[in-house]
Amino acid sequence: MSKHLTPAGIALLYGILAALWIFLSDKLLALFLPEHALALWINLFTGLFFVAATALLLFLLMRKLLRQATDKDKQLKLFYDLPFIGMAISSADSKAWLYANDRLCDMLGYTRAELQQTTWADITHPDDLDSNIAQFERMKAGELDGYTLEKRFIRKDGSTIAANINVKCTRGADGKANYIVALVDDITQRKRAELALRKSEATYRSLFDNMLNGVAHYRMIFRDGIPVDYEFIAVNPAFAQTTGLRDVIGKKVSEVIPGYAAANPDSLQVFGKVAQTGEPTRWEHYLAALDKWFSFSIYSPAPGEFVVVSDDISEHKRAEAALRESEERFRNIFSNAVDGILLADATTKKFVMSNPAIQRMLGYSAEELLQLGVDDIHPERDLPEVLTRFDQQVNGKITLAPNLPVTRKDGSILYADINAAPVMIGGKSYLMGFFRDITDRKQTEDALHQAATVFEHSHNGIIITDLDGNILAANQSFLKHTGYSEAELLGKNPRILHSGRQGRDFYLKMWGNIREAGFWQGEVWNRRKDGQIYPTWLAISAVLDNQGKTTHYVGISSDLSQLKQSEAEREHLAHFDPLTDLPNRLLLQSHLTHALAHAQRHRTQLGVLYLDLDRFKNINDSMGYLIGDELLVKLTERLTMHMRSEDMLARLGGDEFLLVLEHINSPEDAAIVARMLLEQLSQPFVLPSGQEIFIGASIGISIFPNDGDNAEQMIQHADAAMHQAKKQGRSTYRFYTDALTRAAGEHLELEIRLRHAIGANQLRVYYQPQVDIANGHIVGAEALVRWQDPERGLIQPVNFIQLAEETGLIGAIGEWVLRETCRQGAQWIAAGLPFLTLAVNLSPHQFMRGNIVELVSKVLTETGFPADRLELELTESALMAQEEDAVKMLHLLRAQDIRLAIDDFGTGYSSLAYLKRFPLDILKIDKSFVDDIPFHQDDMEIAATIIAMGHTLGFKVLAEGVETAEQLGFLQAKGCDLYQGYLTSPPLPAAEFEKLLRKK
Repeated sequence: MSKHLTPAGIALLYGILAALWIFLSDKLLALFLPEHALALWINLFTGLFFVAATALLLFLLMRKLLRQATDKDKQLKLFYDLPFIGMAISSADSKAWLYANDRLCDMLGYTRAELQQTTWADITHPDDLDSNIAQFERMKAGELDGYTLEKRFIRKDGSTIAANINVKCTRGADGKANYIVALVDDITQRKRAELALRKSEATYRSLFDNMLNGVAHYRMIFRDGIPVDYEFIAVNPAFAQTTGLRDVIGKKVSEVIPGYAAANPDSLQVFGKVAQTGEPTRWEHYLAALDKWFSFSIYSPAPGEFVVVSDDISEHKRAEAALRESEERFRNIFSNAVDGILLADATTKKFVMSNPAIQRMLGYSAEELLQLGVDDIHPERDLPEVLTRFDQQVNGKITLAPNLPVTRKDGSILYADINAAPVMIGGKSYLMGFFRDITDRKQTEDALHQAATVFEHSHNGIIITDLDGNILAANQSFLKHTGYSEAELLGKNPRILHSGRQGRDFYLKMWGNIREAGFWQGEVWNRRKDGQIYPTWLAISAVLDNQGKTTHYVGISSDLSQLKQSEAEREHLAHFDPLTDLPNRLLLQSHLTHALAHAQRHRTQLGVLYLDLDRFKNINDSMGYLIGDELLVKLTERLTMHMRSEDMLARLGGDEFLLVLEHINSPEDAAIVARMLLEQLSQPFVLPSGQEIFIGASIGISIFPNDGDNAEQMIQHADAAMHQAKKQGRSTYRFYTDALTRAAGEHLELEIRLRHAIGANQLRVYYQPQVDIANGHIVGAEALVRWQDPERGLIQPVNFIQLAEETGLIGAIGEWVLRETCRQGAQWIAAGLPFLTLAVNLSPHQFMRGNIVELVSKVLTETGFPADRLELELTESALMAQEEDAVKMLHLLRAQDIRLAIDDFGTGYSSLAYLKRFPLDILKIDKSFVDDIPFHQDDMEIAATIIAMGHTLGFKVLAEGVETAEQLGFLQAKGCDLYQGYLTSPPLPAAEFEKLLRKK
């Protein structure tokens, strides 16, 4: 019987033939055998014939129906007897097992007959029973269509197995549950492996994370046997601390440090050799991108991989460089110094080194000076004093030997101030002397001495004293500054002007310098006759006679009172807020820097509280700036009343204040202060007009040393915490975390760049071929978006798609990719290229925003791209998020002849009950299940199961990420329909993909 004939068709055909036969047979008999006895027998035979024909037809119909029922039973039995998963049917009322396949019996250790004498509750682990029954009763009551959970069964032998069960129920016409159908997957080995892996990972991770050296595990990337790049597999925390590199796992070094390969070819060779040969090595290397020196210990844990244990030796290298620089600087200073320099042996007093300046000064060559000593370059009459000074300088008693005569090679005399200090070189003592030729200065001083009579005309105060300090003369300016008359000063010692602000040690040191150097200048605080203390700039010089002996002292002073007052006013204005008289940002920075240094020295904690008034702008806008200023003054007065003396409250500007808390014991101390400030601010402020104003504040807290080691960081981090407090409701406080600043900065920068990229045509569509496994032909391509940033180069979607979804930019990006793909596809068709299916990914945001059906229709109309050549890919999560709406949406898209695919299958819900409801064409196996084929049996079984399941549901199956011939061979053997991956080609720009099509 033809398989195309249905029972209804056979019955209809039979009725037509019977009617024709009866009608025609009667006519023929009446025509040929009218009233003949034979007609009776013929009618009898005809009746019997139709009885037999009817029986035969009934037999054929019944046999076809039985065959169809048998085929369905076989298919159902094949489904139930799947070897990799347990299946069971149980009673909804008694929970008794009604049917169990062989796999479930093997799992539980019971025969089918034994199992049917129990209920599933009998062999459920007691600890899991209550939660299982709760889910069961909810499903039975109709609250759930089904449920999935992990539980433990007790086997017949008493052992326990872990299982993942997927449970559904069938219902009668009255909605009452009839039967319970369960899929049971034994996950015992997986659970054990996970536990062992967690223990092993914990041990390894503890060692890995707590190493003081940076450790990084890499995979070397070779091209034609040559190392070209390497990929981060794992790094420990010390690696991030020493290098400053974070979030690098899974990335190539060329992505983390652009231009690295070109700038560091030697590192690729060293690391590549270790990865290839397995021979460990040590290596020191300067990484320019990080401006650091590292000492690397490198070994290979597996072929093609290498581990680098790094030690930051930057300080050591810098110390070496500083030493070399210091030596070079000394040579330069020594050789180019204006002053003459001589290095003499402290014991023999012989010269061992000289610079060009001293050679020019004395007229000797370097070689000649090496033959001389201290006693060879001074007049003989002055040698006792010179040698005494030399010994004092060697012993560190004095440094300056002023106004010493020095004999040149030609016999002439010059005068020099000789500053000298002892130095140890190679364990031996030397004296290094700096010679400053003061011959010209002496001549000038003599000339000034002769001109002293005109000192009365100076605006500076001038006095002349004898060697005992008695005032011999004072000019009018000095009298004016001090308030004394000349008669009152003459014969008196200037100490009558002492204010007491500078002690005895100050004046002893001053006169010591005068006696040694013949000159001193500096700031002195004196007292006027009326008792007023005033600042003066004083310069004292010794007056020498022709023999160089001191005869008098001259003091020249300038009254600095006005200057100091102006400076004080400017200083106050420069460091204090003019409205609140609080320290401003400049003074705060200085104070905070000093406080941080003090806290670091004494190993104490310090808190910075960044206070920003909430909605202060509303007060300015509604009441005016004068009221706002008055409020700020009141607020300052209230806050300062509750501060410790050592704390500093500063106004940063506008409605922002910053409080520095020194000597705190813990972060909780800062929190206590923050709560106190918020409590103070919660009380109303009463203005002079009687009006009450309420104002709140948000406070951010950073703690030294946890949150920064300099003033800028502490303020910045407290500011970031303050903004977090505002986001979380205002009138509260928050502590700083590293993630706040880093995430905010990176997120904002990337969002700004991405918004610009969409409008600046920086997005690109790359196409990865999809190949028919049966014949090897390219039958389609997946469209993948890339971002061609002008500064960062080509950015992969993993680095910006999540941000696009968070900011809502994914809609614009998705629409652009869809339109560009359809436009390019239409262009290829017009160019005569083979018809291809172009697959475009839809994000959950795009899919569920409501207008995707209209958008796709509009784009297809505008570009002219055939609807049956467009494939839309959706993830399981997008479909399951709003199941009913998703089904409607998919049917509307399918009605336009658009192909539909589910992407990354197996990584999400993977529910057969839901999957069969969706009008899909393609089931895509996620790359994670293909990567380890043929090395991992589990992945091979999963891939084979997905292929079989997809075909059972009527879908074509496409494998993603196929990179090896072995993977392709396995997929081909299991009947997979399509694949895509680097085995054929990576994703390509449109022009290169077109070349690939033409070549193929």
